[in-house]
Amino acid sequence: MLMSRHFVSKKESSAIIEMVTGFGMSGLTESKIEVETRKDGEFYLINGKPLAYRGENFFPSLQALNAYPPKRNWIEVDDGAVSHLVDGANLFAAGIVSMDSSIRPGDMVFVRNGKGVYFSIMRASRSTEEIMKDRKGEAARSIHFPNDKIYAVFKEILH
Repeated sequence: MLMSRHFVSKKESSAIIEMVTGFGMSGLTESKIEVETRKDGEFYLINGKPLAYRGENFFPSLQALNAYPPKRNWIEVDDGAVSHLVDGANLFAAGIVSMDSSIRPGDMVFVRNGKGVYFSIMRASRSTEEIMKDRKGEAARSIHFPNDKIYAVFKEILH
């Protein structure tokens, strides 16, 4: 597999930090960011730890979500939903305990369990208002979850 890994320029580093903080994540500081480019996308590392992925979408890594928890676009689910979502299932309204009130259809959302651990990234199907009103139907579609291809590549990079 053809791949390359290098530190990004200060300008590109600032742009990546800006994109990640755009998801409502805080506490990120200017650091040396590496990128590993593979045929299926770019994998960004901050201080040697997974930060973000850019391919079809751009999104933070699950590790980064837990290191720098987002202040918005979060959804908390009950324990019954977790086992399905970690395998890539879509989220249904019935499994939601609470969620950020500003979510709109198409927003990237970050799913956490009752202990506050983020484990999935999804795309909202409907707004918070619509989801919480009827408490039925699909709420979000899975984009990234533990043990998907992207997660596996980050794991491989770290070893």
